Amino acid sequence: MAFSYHQHWVTPESKHDILPRHDAVMGLTLTASARLDNREDLYNRFGFSPTAVALTDSQLILHAYAKWGTACPDYLLGDFAFAIWDARQQQLFCARDLFGVTPFFYCQDATQFWFASTLEAIGAAAGGSHEIDYAYLAAYLRSGTSPPYSERTWYTKVARLLPAHAMTVSAAGVRIWTYWRPEQVPALPPDSETGYIERLAYLFRQAVSCRTRSAYAVGVHLSGGLDSSGVAALASRQTRQHGMACTAFSWSPPLESQRHLDGDERALVEAVRVAERIPCHYAPGTLYDLADSKLRPLHLPDRRFFPESQVRRLAHDQGIRVMLSGWGGDELAAFNGRGYLADLWRRGRWRTLWRECAAYAQQRGSRTGQILRGKGLLPSISDRLLPFATRSALPPYVKQRGALALPGLLRPDVAAQLRAADPGPPKQLRRERPGVRRNQLELLAHGHLTTRAEWWATDAPEQGIVYRYPMLDRRLVEFSLGLPPQLYFQGGWSRYILRRTLEGMVPRRVQWNWQKAESARNAYLETTGRAFRQQVLKPLMAEVLSGYESFDSLDTVRIHEMVRKLVANPEDHSSLLGFALPLRVEMMMNQPLAQDVQAWLSEWRHKHDNDVFFSLR
Repeated sequence: MAFSYHQHWVTPESKHDILPRHDAVMGLTLTASARLDNREDLYNRFGFSPTAVALTDSQLILHAYAKWGTACPDYLLGDFAFAIWDARQQQLFCARDLFGVTPFFYCQDATQFWFASTLEAIGAAAGGSHEIDYAYLAAYLRSGTSPPYSERTWYTKVARLLPAHAMTVSAAGVRIWTYWRPEQVPALPPDSETGYIERLAYLFRQAVSCRTRSAYAVGVHLSGGLDSSGVAALASRQTRQHGMACTAFSWSPPLESQRHLDGDERALVEAVRVAERIPCHYAPGTLYDLADSKLRPLHLPDRRFFPESQVRRLAHDQGIRVMLSGWGGDELAAFNGRGYLADLWRRGRWRTLWRECAAYAQQRGSRTGQILRGKGLLPSISDRLLPFATRSALPPYVKQRGALALPGLLRPDVAAQLRAADPGPPKQLRRERPGVRRNQLELLAHGHLTTRAEWWATDAPEQGIVYRYPMLDRRLVEFSLGLPPQLYFQGGWSRYILRRTLEGMVPRRVQWNWQKAESARNAYLETTGRAFRQQVLKPLMAEVLSGYESFDSLDTVRIHEMVRKLVANPEDHSSLLGFALPLRVEMMMNQPLAQDVQAWLSEWRHKHDNDVFFSLR
């Protein structure tokens, strides 16, 4: 048994931690990536005096295991992935937090077991290369390139320990179980609307306060939305009380870089920045960041939220090691009440339904009948009958994805392997259905929350940064899931209870804003998308791909034909719209090409580093 750990100091206690940690008295050895938020509660349960004993989070985890055994994750609040070797029981115990903020991958054969927080580390420990899981790749392509979140990964022999799961490894084998389920969270006891709001405000402050525990400066995302604005406001106030610095970061372009647009989100960002007197950096991401996100092997963490690369660089330069995000708010405390009007329809509460639809329609300049049909009737219709009830084609996010749509540039034998692989059953349609709680649970089961958390947890350590998500605090999550449904949608206002909770925390124009179009950011993305195809992808194909006589997954003849057409018609780059995806598949299977592409991109960045942003204004 061998443990290792790459020390990352963030909290005051972590500076005194020693990992891996061995306790000879308890017969336990631990390695962990963890931050515990209920330290005071654990001190009380263990009978320790906080003033007399200063324990690190890893020591608290060991004491929790010694007291509760494999049930200990249920008593831990925070973000964690850890492994404990129990010498007395001769077993390895591993656990991961509720939403998988901290990654955990593992690989096993008949005689050995490896675990790590990145796929690369698993590959290094388990002998380097792994066989591509074509079934997982097929599921990825069938789902519209939204990574299917499950215990499977890009490699057949590497699995992930799912969020809210624990496992034991011993001579008897591997046992895995779930220790928390959102569907089992009970409804809250009856209370007044004011009582619910006061409780939510308390939990919100508590969730942000726990996550600003840092020995270094703190950063926070600020988009102008309810969740990020609330997190930013509370974080700025709490850090100020402790004499610490707090800086906001927005993915929108700088104010001076584009003219003012209708629905410009930067007006909301500025309102919060001025009210809280905090610096805000506008970091929309450079053209290189976009290229880097689209030209990396498919198995590496996805950087489709490419502005975050620029945010991390700016944060690192300012000594920031903690970045707070409102991620998870839309599914929980800031949920928009989707399914509430359909539930009123189903239960025959016609008067309330009409009143809410009329208020919602008036607020948005729509017709009451249109809202009644779209939000009340259609969610109640089954998936099978839905196409017959709609006059136009279904929006992409509710279309069936049962058929495997393969990129046309793949080699015939690779395409045949993908078609022969079993990608598993198609995911359920993501569409509004009757019942607020039902819609929340379907969103939580989708896996997108953990997917982004895994990506960022893998990428961010390059700049010495960790992400924290106050909206995913267990106490706040369970409170949000237990709320009466009418508190999410009332008087025509979606996200009603959070709007009321933010009274006095954020400017009123932010609190009661119902439209978040992000027009400035969308205009910037459109510009960078065109520039990427013309300034990056075209020369990459001509200078790198044209030199390859064969590929592992791409159709060589078709690729060379594309290069010839691009050279002959330099102004026409429409054929490149869907090329990035098959190229990423090739880079996953073809390591020499991946290295050549990354080397070319690095050289391109060096040549264009000074003019890459200004050329896009």
